[in-house]
Amino acid sequence: MSALSSPGLPQTQSLTSGIPSVPETATRKKIADTAKTFEQTFLAQMIGSMFQGVNDNSAFGGGEGEKAFRSFLNDAMAKQMVAHGGIGLARPVEQEMLRLQGLSPLTPPTSTPTPISSTVPPMPSAPSPASARQGTAAYARRAS
Repeated sequence: MSALSSPGLPQTQSLTSGIPSVPETATRKKIADTAKTFEQTFLAQMIGSMFQGVNDNSAFGGGEGEKAFRSFLNDAMAKQMVAHGGIGLARPVEQEMLRLQGLSPLTPPTSTPTPISSTVPPMPSAPSPASARQGTAAYARRAS
């Protein structure tokens, strides 16, 4: 028995433990891409249903050409939405696909997407009628 395999010595981990193999990394990438494609397809369908009731017979309507290319516009809008974070559908789909493949997620699932209302600055409030009158009176004094 060699000194390196002695039962009294602590076991050391391999330097590559915890690092996914090349085929596993490729599988994870493919799963992530598929989940994003699923979200993109879902959004394109939702956008398409949103435009179903729109009347395009107005003066600026595109007629038959607009109807023919509407799906391309829907796909382009959905692609941009997913590229900028989407609606948060891709991540749970990806997690489920990983689970079904017997793979654990490498990173913990992110929290819910930040609502748009928290990223948009609040609109300035309108001045009260009393302060508006005071401002008008001050302007009138300066003007005369």
